[in-house]
Formats: sequence, C-alpha cells, structure tokens
Amino acid sequence: MVGIANSSSSFINSKAATQSAKYYMALVTLTAPEATGFLKGSTLSLGYQNGAADASTGSTTHQVNYYAGFNLATPVAGLNVGAAFDYADNINGAANRAQAYGLYVSYQATEKLKLNTRAEWAEGSPGVYGETAKNVVGDDDQLVALTLTADYALWQNVITRGEVRWDHDIAGNNGIGGYDNSLTFALNVIYKF
Repeated sequence: MVGIANSSSSFINSKAATQSAKYYMALVTLTAPEATGFLKGSTLSLGYQNGAADASTGSTTHQVNYYAGFNLATPVAGLNVGAAFDYADNINGAANRAQAYGLYVSYQATEKLKLNTRAEWAEGSPGVYGETAKNVVGDDDQLVALTLTADYALWQNVITRGEVRWDHDIAGNNGIGGYDNSLTFALNVIYKF
C-alpha cells in the first residue's frame, strides 16, 4: 500500500501552507501461506512515512516514521501473539524523537468471547509524551502501559467490550494528564455495519 497526503496532521481540513508540501506513506505486509502449517495467516508488516513535519508553517524539515509489526498464529487454537515497533524522528520539525514497543496476546476463548492483553513501553525526547514541569533537561520521557480487554459478540453485528488500562510515567514527569499514573475503565458497545 502507498499513499500521499497533504499533511502529517490528523486534524480535519488541515493542509499545508504550500501545496507542494506532501506526506508520503508506504506499507508492505507479508502473509504466511497455507503450506506453513499452524503459522498460516501470520503476518509481518513494515511501514514508512516521510514528509513535512509541520506543513502548516511551510517547514521544510521532514518528520520520518518507521513501523514494524507481526501477528503470529500459534499451535494453540484461537491463540495469537504479536509485537510492534514504532520510531519517529524530527517530530514537529524539531530534533525530537520517540519510539514505542508493544507486545500483544489474543485468545478466542469461545465463539463469542475474545480476550486480549497488551503491554507497551515508550521512550522519547523530553516533553514528547507529556508535561515537562518536573522534567530535568536531558531526561527522556518514559511510559509503560498494560491493557486487558474482553470482547463479547452480544448480538449479530454488535460487539460489547470491557477494558482496563493502566498507564505509568516511569520518568516521573507527570506525563499522563499531569499525573504519573492513570487507571482507565471503559465499556464500549459497537455496531458493525
């Protein structure tokens, strides 16, 4: 897959100060064939993005993003494991960088119940992930998160999901909404069209 956008921004109607500033994206995904036995359907994805770091100001500095991830089927029916790595450089046109690692486990316990867990660790230049009031110059931001999710297909085309997430600022920089710890409980009801 390839793509071209007018900005790296996720804001609606965000566009570059100059029309020539573009953001380029590419993603390659490889899927294990049936001949690989229980690994059949496992995937490896590699992604790359490059473009104006802050196109709205006409900045010529490019932000670069790299992604690598895999989803691995296992010999245990319904059990999948995965990992992901993200790296960004020149964030917002400054000499800022960030990286994140994630590990995932998913288990289809029954036809309707799916259990998921995710552990993440992120590290970046001071201030990239949060508030800098307590941050000592030169200290990198470091965050860790653990998420537990249960999905249940209550009715046809409807998914109900309960989730518990814990976020922790390892560096003690109050990077999670002004706190070093955050505990979130969520309940979603999703209708699929």
